[in-house]
Formats: sequence, structure tokens, C-alpha cells
Amino acid sequence: MTIETRPEYVTDKNCQYRRTIGVTRVEMGIQSLDDTVLDLNKRGHGIDEIEAGMHRLRQYGFKISTHFMPGLYGSDVHKDLETFQIAYSAPSIKPDEIKFYPTAVIPNTELYELRKAGKYHALDEKELWHVTKLIKEQVIPPYTRIKRLARDFATSEVVAGANTPNLRQLVMQEMERELAHDADKRERLYGRLRASDK
Repeated sequence: MTIETRPEYVTDKNCQYRRTIGVTRVEMGIQSLDDTVLDLNKRGHGIDEIEAGMHRLRQYGFKISTHFMPGLYGSDVHKDLETFQIAYSAPSIKPDEIKFYPTAVIPNTELYELRKAGKYHALDEKELWHVTKLIKEQVIPPYTRIKRLARDFATSEVVAGANTPNLRQLVMQEMERELAHDADKRERLYGRLRASDK
């Protein structure tokens, strides 16, 4: 059984209760590992709460799936890459699974108003492909399951940002084409896979 929660709501009491009702996996919305980005997007938690929540979930033996959102207000490609690098280098994070939700701008939201006012630039398709490929090739360990890549919004509702429902398929096809023509890159990738098996 899987439930979803937020870092600030992971307590000893609810971990104990969830264990008694058979919960085995917890999904937690992290979104970013940059406190400024988290504050700008009114997340209600920071890195301290994320680390404490991850630690507590591990103490109770849950499998942990985290959600990340590249392209948030106040972020950029560099900060998004850094979030994933921290996630897999800091012992306090290192999730078992992830959901990768690039930010989509839809009407009647604060993000939509920020974009209209020229205060927010959503990732365009090229930037989104770039950051997705780099994270997949260079950061996320082979043992990590990517449970979802992009949210399932109706494309007619999205005015900016992530608007490619089959992003995973397209990125994987491009990576496979590159690997077919680049022996060095193929060896580096498979080397990572072999190393993860040891």
C-alpha cells in the first residue's frame, strides 16, 4: 500500500499508524532542494524538513518515492540539475524511486499570473529535454525507478512549460539513437550499470 504526504507531515505517530494499517511505501513531494525556490513557491517546508522526513521514513522501514519539479518559479536549469545532484550525493536523501514532474503553467494559478507579469519564465521544450537527458544520463543511479516523467494534464490547458505527454518516450528514443552512434557514450552508460550491480 502506498500513500502520499509532505515532509512536514512525517511524524513518529503517523509513521507508526501507517505501519499498523499495512503501508509499505510513502511518496513525498520534495519538488526542489533549494530553500529559496521552496520559499518562493510557498511549499511550507525546507531542506531541514525534507531530511528529517526522509530519515524518519527510513527508521520505520518504508520504501521512499520522492517527487521533483524542474522549472519552478525561482529555479533554472542549473538549480534543477543541482537539486538532483544533491538528492543522489547527500546520504540524507537518496530516494528509492522518483516522480519527475516538470512544471506546467495552467490558467487561474499564481504561477500563471507571475508569467503574465513577466516575472516567471517556464522551461521551454528544448530546456526541458536538455535537463531531463542530463539528469537521466549523469545523475540518477541505475537502481532508481523513475515512476513517472511528466504530469498528465490536458495539453489544451497548459499555456507554458511542460506540455509533452510522452516526454519519457521521446527522450528515451533520442538517447537510444545517440547510443547507437556513440560507442564511448554507450560504454560509459553501461559501465554505470555494471558498477551498480556490484
